[in-house]
Amino acid sequence: MSKIKQGAFQISSIEIKKFNFEQNPEIKESDIDKFEFNKTMGAIAQKKDDKEKDKFLIQLDLNIKANSSDKNIYKISTSILSLIQFEVKDEQNKFLLNNAVAIMFSYLRPIIAQITMLSGFSPYHLQPVSFEEFEVKIINDK
Repeated sequence: MSKIKQGAFQISSIEIKKFNFEQNPEIKESDIDKFEFNKTMGAIAQKKDDKEKDKFLIQLDLNIKANSSDKNIYKISTSILSLIQFEVKDEQNKFLLNNAVAIMFSYLRPIIAQITMLSGFSPYHLQPVSFEEFEVKIINDK
């Protein structure tokens, strides 16, 4: 196993592309005994042309549904974009994209907790996720 040097990549930009929160207006938290959450997450990366460095535009999509029995309580759909660049060109860089996605995910965690709390529900705290086995799909990899 090779050692990854510190500073292998830097995040040039990070932005929320989409954030939708839809709440069932007929349901209040006091009416609910138990929440059930369903979370789906995926990421795609597009490699940018650059002669000196590897650059990737990464999009992380996260969808959360909160239900109680058969009733939809709320749903969140969000996409966050990040442009990252590596210090050198190397075929192994695409295996480090998981690290960038983990950083992007950490930006979403407090936002989701705050939005759910401001909507009148208990804050939904996304649990930390291990991105070791997570696969970032590269859409223009040759």
